[in-house]
Amino acid sequence: VLYRFQQMRTVTNLYLFNLAVSDFLFLCGLPIAMTTFYYRKWVFDGVTCKLFYLLTSSNWFAEVFTITVLSADRLYLAVCKSSTSSRYRSNKITHTVCLVVWIVSVVVMLPIIIYATTTIEDDYDDVTCSHYCLIDLPKIEPLSNQQAFVLYSFVLAFIIPVPLISFFYFSVLKEMTKAGAKKTSSQVKRSKKKVTTMVLSVITLYVVCWLPYWIFQFVVVFVGVQMQLIAIILNILCYANSSINPLLYAFLSESFRKNFLQLFACFRCRE
Repeated sequence: VLYRFQQMRTVTNLYLFNLAVSDFLFLCGLPIAMTTFYYRKWVFDGVTCKLFYLLTSSNWFAEVFTITVLSADRLYLAVCKSSTSSRYRSNKITHTVCLVVWIVSVVVMLPIIIYATTTIEDDYDDVTCSHYCLIDLPKIEPLSNQQAFVLYSFVLAFIIPVPLISFFYFSVLKEMTKAGAKKTSSQVKRSKKKVTTMVLSVITLYVVCWLPYWIFQFVVVFVGVQMQLIAIILNILCYANSSINPLLYAFLSESFRKNFLQLFACFRCRE
């Protein structure tokens, strides 16, 4: 839709496209995750282990970093600083920001990719053993390898971005409350409200889907509780986040729906 329709290449849509790319990469790792859950062990080689964590961590970092800059742009600059934001809200700057997001994400992912490896561990019966794919970070006393990995990922993918996103969120609520008393074109109000609602929906969905996952990871590595069924459910929830995001774009953006249907009609006409 962005490629076909020039008018759809707005700043917000470019950020949403960047978000869709990270979601797509994350979903590419789903067959590997499903196979691992089915066999309850790692059945692939070491290269695939690194590839799996590359796809997974691209969502951890690239998605949340994109949501953060999307929040700053759509929720803060466009709404709270609308009179002075035009100089920062150009497509050229947006492309640059998206590139920086991926560069920072790759840098953050490097330790995960480098230390992703397969290992052999004893099963519960202490007779058989199985292969596992994990992040074998250098031990940082008093943390274990897995504790260091979870803490590293959680801080960068959740603790730092989410408070920033929350700040932008509440700034918008405050601004919209003020704007309610001002005389503004009803059409402009509706347009701003629709786009803001879509962005807020993306943010809320991310927090709802990922917060339980990170809490569970902490329980597993710091308390030592193993709950396979809950682990599967929470992983499904994370993959559901990436699957639902495109539906949010489609159902909450009227212009996206119209252009998508028009594009689909063009393909049918060609056939």
